[in-house]
Amino acid sequence: MKIIVGLGNPGAKYLLTRHNLGFMLIDALSGEGRFQNKYKSQIKKSEWEGKSVLLVKPQTFMNLSGMAVREIVSFYKVPLENLLVIHDDKDLPFGKMKFQKSRGGGGHNGVVSVHQELNSQDYCRLKMGVTPASTNKKLEEIPEKSSRETILWPHKHIRDGILTSDMDDSNLRPDTAQFVLSPFNPEEQIQLSRFLEQGVKAVHHFVKQGYEKSANQFNSKELNV
Repeated sequence: MKIIVGLGNPGAKYLLTRHNLGFMLIDALSGEGRFQNKYKSQIKKSEWEGKSVLLVKPQTFMNLSGMAVREIVSFYKVPLENLLVIHDDKDLPFGKMKFQKSRGGGGHNGVVSVHQELNSQDYCRLKMGVTPASTNKKLEEIPEKSSRETILWPHKHIRDGILTSDMDDSNLRPDTAQFVLSPFNPEEQIQLSRFLEQGVKAVHHFVKQGYEKSANQFNSKELNV
């Protein structure tokens, strides 16, 4: 069995935010049928060309994602090489994806939680870029508040140098939290379905061909956005 976990936050206000790209891809993979509520998650069993797959959306909120992942991996006794965790990545441009394993969490609280709960980094990840492709820069490389406001948070307001929002992730830097908890901009929303389609192909390839071949096939691809 392969376990495919998409990271995100439950609840309507987080539904279409950048931080929920993992949930979005799991939904795109799921097809028809409902998820069950088990193991602190929404789960759905599937068969892909004779291979057993478990799709998972942890419901613990992002910072505690590892609790749900550990419970599922322990119950199904799946080796870590058969676990794929899908998550957003602010250091990749929107439209770019990257398979990775045995690496640090890169400041992503959900990934850090999974590392801690599994007591290992030796599982597979699919990182999905969420930074606007037009900037192709990390957040800290965008120097001016006005530029940040226009490029990253066009729907928000800055007052006295502070970006206001009702959403919070207390373990992230304020600018990072506001960014990943914001929705995709209109340009990206047009391209989002294509990005998810590419993600579906990548995950199916992982299930059939494994990590190494999937990394070789998809790590160099990028949407023309």
